Amino acid sequence: DLSQSDIGQILQTIDISAASSIFIVERSGELIATSTDTPVAITQDEQTVRLTALDSQDETIQLAAQALTTDRADWQDMGDTETLSLTIDDQPHFVRIIPWSDEFGLDWQIVMVVPKQDFMGEINQNVQRTLLLCVAALGLSSLVGILTARWIVQPILKLNQSAKDLAQGQWTTPVIAERNDEVGQLALSFKEMASQLQSSFGLLEQRVQERTVELAEAKDMADQANQAKSEYLANMSHE
Repeated sequence: DLSQSDIGQILQTIDISAASSIFIVERSGELIATSTDTPVAITQDEQTVRLTALDSQDETIQLAAQALTTDRADWQDMGDTETLSLTIDDQPHFVRIIPWSDEFGLDWQIVMVVPKQDFMGEINQNVQRTLLLCVAALGLSSLVGILTARWIVQPILKLNQSAKDLAQGQWTTPVIAERNDEVGQLALSFKEMASQLQSSFGLLEQRVQERTVELAEAKDMADQANQAKSEYLANMSHE
């Protein structure tokens, strides 16, 4: 045997959420027990009078009872287990009604009222965590992309600068080739090409200098021949 206060203490041990409520009513609508500290009976004229769910001092129980009996004449019309979504005090709530009876004639309705916000709280937290992880992953991927782009672009920019320096005749500009990928192979090829160009230009300059010396000697010889010719003509004219 359990007293009504014992049943209420049992209901209070059920951990659903801080704003949730559980109450048990008879088919007459009178409260048996609740998970709150509000009484299920009051004393009037030295007599104990049981309260109905509609008269409960707990606002959630009272509003839930009003919402449940709006479309029904009374608690007698509630049959099998039902799960409803009701608006209580402008807040969406999930309400579950479970009938309970035994062979001794007890015929009760167990009602659980859970605010949708509490029910969805953990889900919303998971969504927030997921969004934060997505933002973090996006930021990390962007950072990796930027670093990768710089890792690829920097050698190309250096090759471009080396090409400009070579075009201006600066053969001493180093070509960075400390990589084993395609960019590194391109740098090695560019370095070999620059070396070959430097050798070719050096050989060309040497040949130009030699040709210049030869032309200078030929010019001197031509000047000497012209001078000898002039002297010969002058002598012939005099004679």
